Amino acid sequence: AALAEGSKAAPLELWARDVYHRISDALSRQRLTPEQAFDAVAMGRRAQKREFIALVTSLELGLRPEQLEWLWKLSDANSDGLLDFREFASRLGKAVATTAFPRPQA
Repeated sequence: AALAEGSKAAPLELWARDVYHRISDALSRQRLTPEQAFDAVAMGRRAQKREFIALVTSLELGLRPEQLEWLWKLSDANSDGLLDFREFASRLGKAVATTAFPRPQA
């Protein structure tokens, strides 16, 4: 995608990973699996933009509307206007695996 190219891609990608890391933490605090959270807003495991934004907003991460818009654009990897669970899970997995700061082990 166009967002994956150019000098702005790296900072945006790092920002998106940070947000997905925060999403993962919020889901854990609410004792929800990614599947449960996604399925609560998405019909047939495919979320429209408004459904995805509703999910992220419900986690109370404090994102502004323009940040939610960027997160949507970066999350819809194939740019088809829908976010399927695979795209969502992939983003969550990358965020957890590539955190800038190591998480303490329990």
